[in-house]
Amino acid sequence: MRCPHGQSSFAIPAVSTDSLDFDRLNLRQLRLNLRQLRLNLRQLRLNLRQLRLNLRQLRLNLRQPRLNQPDAAWFYPDPKAEARHIAGYVAFWRGVTVSE
Repeated sequence: MRCPHGQSSFAIPAVSTDSLDFDRLNLRQLRLNLRQLRLNLRQLRLNLRQLRLNLRQLRLNLRQPRLNQPDAAWFYPDPKAEARHIAGYVAFWRGVTVSE
């Protein structure tokens, strides 16, 4: 048989069955890895959906005024030396209105 480059013959590389088995195992492992990645992606999407729902619920909770806030006001009877200018003042949580 003549080779297109003028050589008298050319050899077809021999393929062993061991390398084919190895390639099959690698392909199987790649498929398993791909399946695991798809499952991880699906789980990440579900987690993201849950986070969005939690954020939506938090926003709704922040918009609704709370009528009973036991910790809505506080004061420091003996503040540290750096904060002595706040002695005698009462602090209120954001959104609290004072009425008589």
